[in-house]
Amino acid sequence: MTTHVTIELDEEVLARARLVAEALGIATEEYLRGVIAGTIPVEVAPSRQQFYLAKIFGMGSSAEPTDIAKDKDKLLDEAAWAEHLRETKQE
Repeated sequence: MTTHVTIELDEEVLARARLVAEALGIATEEYLRGVIAGTIPVEVAPSRQQFYLAKIFGMGSSAEPTDIAKDKDKLLDEAAWAEHLRETKQE
């Protein structure tokens, strides 16, 4: 069973999440669900160090690998454009 939840995010955080999700080829909502699911312990509470490592290594993983070498120009362009829009308050 799933439940709908509404959360508030800073515009910058949401813009960065959208860029990452787009780079991974998934919906922003799917990316955010994965980030949340990857940081919540399933059974036994992890040690503090394990918890922080899970945050780092579990983020952004998806079924489809990304080809950073092939897509780096596109990803950098998108990030620069998002930064420009944020700085000029056009977003």
